[in-house]
Amino acid sequence: QVGINFMKAEDQGFAADAGFRVMTLIDANKKWKYDRVKIDDILLKVTTQAFTIEGKIEFRQNHPVYGNGFAGRVALGLTAINFSAEINTIFGVKDDFKYFYVDGTLQLPMPVVIASGVSLYRFMGGLYYHMKQPAGNEGNLYTSVFTSGKSPDYVPDKSIGLGFKAGVTVGLSGKEDAFNADVGLEVQFNSPEAGGGLSLIKFSGDCFLMTSIQDRQGKTYTQVPVGAQVIMAYDFNNKIFDAILNVGINYEDVAGKVNSVIHFEPKTWYVYVGKPSARGYVSAYGFTMDAYFMVGNKIEPMPDLPSPIGDKFGKPNSRDNGAIESGKGFATGASFHFDAENAIGFSAFEAYGNVGGTVGFDLMMLKVSPGYVCPNTQSTPGFKGWFIRGQVYAYFYANVGIRGKYKGIKFDYNVLKASAIAALYGELMRPSYIRGYVECEFSFFKGAFSKQFNFDFEGGTKCG
Repeated sequence: QVGINFMKAEDQGFAADAGFRVMTLIDANKKWKYDRVKIDDILLKVTTQAFTIEGKIEFRQNHPVYGNGFAGRVALGLTAINFSAEINTIFGVKDDFKYFYVDGTLQLPMPVVIASGVSLYRFMGGLYYHMKQPAGNEGNLYTSVFTSGKSPDYVPDKSIGLGFKAGVTVGLSGKEDAFNADVGLEVQFNSPEAGGGLSLIKFSGDCFLMTSIQDRQGKTYTQVPVGAQVIMAYDFNNKIFDAILNVGINYEDVAGKVNSVIHFEPKTWYVYVGKPSARGYVSAYGFTMDAYFMVGNKIEPMPDLPSPIGDKFGKPNSRDNGAIESGKGFATGASFHFDAENAIGFSAFEAYGNVGGTVGFDLMMLKVSPGYVCPNTQSTPGFKGWFIRGQVYAYFYANVGIRGKYKGIKFDYNVLKASAIAALYGELMRPSYIRGYVECEFSFFKGAFSKQFNFDFEGGTKCG
């Protein structure tokens, strides 16, 4: 990698960078022989008082994904009039077909008012052929309309014909740092070999609050004070509709996030507002609230009890996923967590304490698989094929002590330590089952006086 700077480093004025390799051959006598010089990439950066230019060309040869070709980017900025433009390109040959991708963005020197209080700040457009979003992205549909200086994440695909996308950045007139958004539309066609016709239509929007367009460049909706992402797409080939709404909060001591999904295809449908493995949450000043809601014929199982409740109570909701449930139904749950600590200082010591806890519930109503019967009762569980499970749980703890230094000797003396755990699990109906567990423990003066008691109860018949 070789770099050339035509001005002082602190001026950051005119610099170029290039990467290359000297390729050799090894003959039968294991001697090296010069073959050729291979250029990997070339970078250029020019900064003056009037304008900036930044560009890069990356050469690809026998690339496992892109085959042979190159990718490039060039960005131009005119400082005096607040104008900027950027173009990204990919050209190449993979196996027996050619492909390309080109997109560009244009920052307007002056916002254009398009409605009362709303202005237009940027344009974007793109065109591609025999390319698509890579595996893992087409389902999530998380590709932003604007590349923000990153290489376009499209990969060669012979089944795709022509595709194009267009977008704009809008914001409040004169107050784009209060609200602005990228909005785009993408249309994709099948190649003639794949039958032609529409392949994909996608609408996307990234919304940003409390941050300017300049400050949020290269950031996602979770990296600004308040942000959101909206995506709607229809896959014509597989008859799949996806709609996504994600919201993120990251403002001072307040943080939160929730992912919502609507998915429909011929044999599968579901609606998620969070899910047990990725709950929506909001957290502030030591308090956290999380929740989820799912409905459809593909939902996650009810989660295990959180620690330390599950460590005491076990996993009462363990079951045969393939037999009792088909994944069709709805589920919801929520929990509240808090943790607080404080200390009061005196001349020779300080008193400290911390308290915390968790309270929550989970509820599921699921469709029993056709023909299934409980092994122990030899009857179909539930009411008209619907079976209900639920759990409620709580955990609290408190710790109080004094610490300090007396005659050069440090001390830390626990005055009170207490905790309580409770959990209730149930199944309804036919058969009906309930189980509960309670444990309380406390000690005074570093264990000088302590007490522990617990009890559990169980009733009814469990399907199993």
